[in-house]
Amino acid sequence: MKNYYNILEIEFGSNISIVKNAYRKLTLMYHPDKNKHSHATQKFIEITEAYNVLRDPITKKKYDGLFQAHLDANVQEPRSKQVYQQKQPKWTEYDRKKEYYENESQKVSTFEKFLFYSYGGCIVIFVILPIIMFIMFIFYSLIESMIKL
Repeated sequence: MKNYYNILEIEFGSNISIVKNAYRKLTLMYHPDKNKHSHATQKFIEITEAYNVLRDPITKKKYDGLFQAHLDANVQEPRSKQVYQQKQPKWTEYDRKKEYYENESQKVSTFEKFLFYSYGGCIVIFVILPIIMFIMFIFYSLIESMIKL
């Protein structure tokens, strides 16, 4: 007996909204037009079959009863199917790019570290910048006085 909950990567007895969300996520990941791997088409068919059973409350209730009886009888899936389920990729290209850009946005440049996270930054902000502003004020005053002459 197929474990439709494992195919949709959700817990046994999940409600219909969780089934629907998992179906949408997995169909985007394994759709044959977007995923060119050889196993993608077969996986897409399995996902659709699992969703067709678990989306209807009546068939879901029947399946849950049959599957629970199957589990109670201690019937295990063949080892080859368990290995196949472990080898399926969990990360998509979108997830990798999203994680990369999140990490990039958290990086702080060396200048920012110096300016905001060290004593050198305090010296720049509270000593050197006021001196530069004072010098600029002096030059501005000199130029203004020269223009008035």
